[in-house]
Amino acid sequence: MYDNNDRLIERYAPADIKAKLTDGWIEKFTYNKNGTVKTRTYTHLFYEEVRIETSTFKYDNCRNISEVRTSLNPEEEFPVIRLEMPPLYELEEFEYTYNEDCIWTEKYSIANGERQLRSKRILELKP
Repeated sequence: MYDNNDRLIERYAPADIKAKLTDGWIEKFTYNKNGTVKTRTYTHLFYEEVRIETSTFKYDNCRNISEVRTSLNPEEEFPVIRLEMPPLYELEEFEYTYNEDCIWTEKYSIANGERQLRSKRILELKP
């Protein structure tokens, strides 16, 4: 589902007990005045257990994510280890190395006091 500004505000995969699909989820987004995601709420139904993950985002001057703060209901101990995904932290910060056009060439994550290079890219200049 999209809002009047063509921004995604909701998507889902419903559980269907009759079809024996007991795993469903819904994901909702809110936006700030700059049009970037302010919050993401992910609700997951697995059989009769409901888990809600809410993330709040902050951005730097180049409009890249600088901080993600996450809460879980029911509460779990962080970091949460997930299969085939990076660990989920209560607070994860990001730092970037930028070129003169505010395009990042290196992206670092900082969580639990550890700074890790997450991504690096080489920009090709076109004449």
